[in-house]
Amino acid sequence: MLAGNNARFTIGIDMGGTKILTALVNSHGNIVRTTRYSTAVTEGKDRIIEQITQSAHEVSAGLDLGRDIIGIGVSCAGPVDPENGVLVQGTNLGWDNAPLKSILEDRFKLPVYVENDANTAAIAEHRLGAGAGSKDMVYVTVSTGIGGGLILGGQIYRGANFAAGEIGHIIVEIDGPECNCGSRGCVEAVASGPATARRAAERIRRGETSAIIQMVEGELDKVTGEIVYRAAANGDPLAGEVVYQSGRYIGVALASLVNILNPEIIVIGGGVAKAGELLFKPLRENLTIRVMRSQREKVKVVPSKFGSYSSVMGAAFLPYLL
Repeated sequence: MLAGNNARFTIGIDMGGTKILTALVNSHGNIVRTTRYSTAVTEGKDRIIEQITQSAHEVSAGLDLGRDIIGIGVSCAGPVDPENGVLVQGTNLGWDNAPLKSILEDRFKLPVYVENDANTAAIAEHRLGAGAGSKDMVYVTVSTGIGGGLILGGQIYRGANFAAGEIGHIIVEIDGPECNCGSRGCVEAVASGPATARRAAERIRRGETSAIIQMVEGELDKVTGEIVYRAAANGDPLAGEVVYQSGRYIGVALASLVNILNPEIIVIGGGVAKAGELLFKPLRENLTIRVMRSQREKVKVVPSKFGSYSSVMGAAFLPYLL
């Protein structure tokens, strides 16, 4: 239960560069209705706001916004100033310093809360998901990028400039490949979905054989992380080795977090997390051997409960928390 009996519903909006996922959520934390749009990035800011507006009206059809909806939460990829409800850097949307709170409050005449998408996912998993009941939790998302949200002392930890949780930029290979952030050897640069795909394709180009070749009909530029994980699940040796190495890298990065933060639990989400033990086994092995002995048996690593809905669920929880 998230709120008292007088509370009815909230609306969560997960706003990304490829999709806008909107959900109507009741006070028990259950999704009642959802809509999904492909984000109209090329059509500009006004069109994106229209999509958000339309999606919110669709999920709340038949309800009185002022009476039945207590607030709207929005999750965004990129740095967010939650105090002012501003998306500071919306690279995927082509929109920096976006005053989402003021725009949407003017539209809906409801309280609107804006938060980073990894933080909202962490909130969802901590409140009602895989990390429920914990006091200190780390949420990690592994997909196109690697990011995270930190729950410390039962509260989301944002840092001095709202930039905490950039797990993907922990360096695991000093002279490794260049990362989008400008550094080298970040775990995102070697173990994200695209990085996993790149390492597999590089080995094939050097002459190694793999079922991946048939899966992409010889077009190695079409190799994705999902394809590599699928090949590994089907027993392909090269794919299995590449996935194992990605799991090792992530385990090394998480060991640093465990040694610093001493969390009770690490929740892994994102598309790549669907790989299950192919990823979790090497991750856990390398995490275990690199953390302080006193923590080895205490920290748990588990998959997320809400999967691809973690961020939108957490967004829907924001009106109860802020």
